[in-house]
Amino acid sequence: MIRNGKMLNKKINYEYFKLAKEVLLLFNSEIIREKKSIKSPKKILVVNTCIIGEFMVSLPALNSFIKENNYKIDLMVSPSLKTLAEKIRGVKKVYVAKSVYSRAIETSKNDLKQTFEKYDLIVIMRLSKESLNIIKKIKAKEVKTSFIPYVKYALHLTKNIYINRKKKQWREINFEMLGLKNKDVRFEEIFRFNTKDYKKVKDLRELKTKEKKVIIHTGSGWSTKLWDNKKWIKFIKMANSIGNFRFIFIGGRDEREDFELIKKSLNFKVYSLIERIDLKDLMILMRMSDFFIGIDSGPRNMAHLAELRSISLLGPGPKMYMPTNPKDIVIDKSNCRCTHLFCYKKETCMNKISVDDVFNAFKKLTTEKR
Repeated sequence: MIRNGKMLNKKINYEYFKLAKEVLLLFNSEIIREKKSIKSPKKILVVNTCIIGEFMVSLPALNSFIKENNYKIDLMVSPSLKTLAEKIRGVKKVYVAKSVYSRAIETSKNDLKQTFEKYDLIVIMRLSKESLNIIKKIKAKEVKTSFIPYVKYALHLTKNIYINRKKKQWREINFEMLGLKNKDVRFEEIFRFNTKDYKKVKDLRELKTKEKKVIIHTGSGWSTKLWDNKKWIKFIKMANSIGNFRFIFIGGRDEREDFELIKKSLNFKVYSLIERIDLKDLMILMRMSDFFIGIDSGPRNMAHLAELRSISLLGPGPKMYMPTNPKDIVIDKSNCRCTHLFCYKKETCMNKISVDDVFNAFKKLTTEKR
């Protein structure tokens, strides 16, 4: 597969092997302190250093943990998530540490200026080497980790991939990490955006329109999950012909290359907020938009959380991040035992997704009643 002039033919997703490191780090966190039981903890730190999509699906569980126990917590997240995490109800202070993936976007000028309090309880949901090193220096009476549910889920996935059975959703495991029952949580229950936050996004010139706003995300860290740019071009042309839509692209540096290529091949205007807004503003953008179309990625999980009607184009791997709204559309032609770690098929399942598949899904999404 050629994308933006580069040959992409990676069958192995090397980045996901870093999750094995996280298991070892969680095991180390199990043994770094003597376990004590604090009945009514007042000062609590929750460590959840992970990437965007994983963080989004953890928020219903985190919200339930805060609300059901009437807690006010401090939170540690990866740097790119900080501005969004600061808007979570019940969160007092947000600290940062890189995730186990240590991606390029995980940078912060304030990493070395953080000072921590003494805590009654530290709850570790997700962990990295950097966050573990920080935790070792913090005084805490009790530390709870997600080591056991994490390992159980890894075994569950391994078994069910082998026998090709339905897998539990990752959002359910986050509830298990916190000792809670899985339940649906609405967007307004999780976040506390104010009028100023909404106005900042509303004032973007890309949103000054009466057209239906369609958010598009084309990128992924693994080439096997990508949908061909030629197909994106053909789809957008077809979608533009059936209604009054404004197509707004989001993402980072790689998505910028996609956008420039796609834009040059269209005879009508499309818009870009790529590398121009942070995750807080992107979440608000999702709330102000009408539809989302994208591949398996962090932004598509943001769309699900924002209750934005969506079309998700899924590649290989266990389908552990499925939308909870039955009106959202998932296009999945994998039907194989490929995982997030590797794809053994000569023709990728993403390549099997046709332009007509996505166009027909778009017609259905845009014509059905909400």
